[in-house]
Amino acid sequence: FDSALEKRTELIVLTKSDLVDEEMLNEAREALKVAAGRDDIHVISSVAGQGIDQIKTLAWTTLKELSP
Repeated sequence: FDSALEKRTELIVLTKSDLVDEEMLNEAREALKVAAGRDDIHVISSVAGQGIDQIKTLAWTTLKELSP
């Protein structure tokens, strides 16, 4: 583990959301929030197309903000 990683920007994405029901998805999201210590957990499913455009936009916006 490199301590420099703690300073890097990250996007936390919960994938394959199409494989579980809403209750399990909410439980997973809450567990990830606790583990990560953050509320901004993004949920996607490439199969269902859920959240893909939003995460692409967020990733692009984040990269642009970090560019010198």
